[in-house]
Amino acid sequence: FRELGRAVGMTLDHFTAAFLEEYLEREGYPEEKVRISVNTKFMVNGREVEVNIFNRDPLIVGEVTTYIRDEDEAKSEVEKLLKKKEAIESFYKRRTDMVILVVANVESRALKLLEEMVRRENIKLILGREIKEGI
Repeated sequence: FRELGRAVGMTLDHFTAAFLEEYLEREGYPEEKVRISVNTKFMVNGREVEVNIFNRDPLIVGEVTTYIRDEDEAKSEVEKLLKKKEAIESFYKRRTDMVILVVANVESRALKLLEEMVRRENIKLILGREIKEGI
């Protein structure tokens, strides 16, 4: 199951990168600036930071996850993304232009909190589907 989860996660990362490249070009960003990379690693203050979705200019930091089951996981994913955002801003000495959280599946009991947190933190949420309880 671990290998399957890893394969699905990597596929979702690459799908997200392709989607974002298309989205950014449609939003008017020049094609030569849109170079979304997947699982990019940085050394920031002596520690390695891996970013699932990254673009240098415009500066984009994104995290991709396949499943959020409850409010604790929602908080954890947003906090993890914000720490990566801060690290990349420190590394590049400028603010991010866009911060993205991609969630393939989210339980309905976690969705409200997740939406509140991303709105408050100015994070773009790309959501696959909400899972209703009992399904």
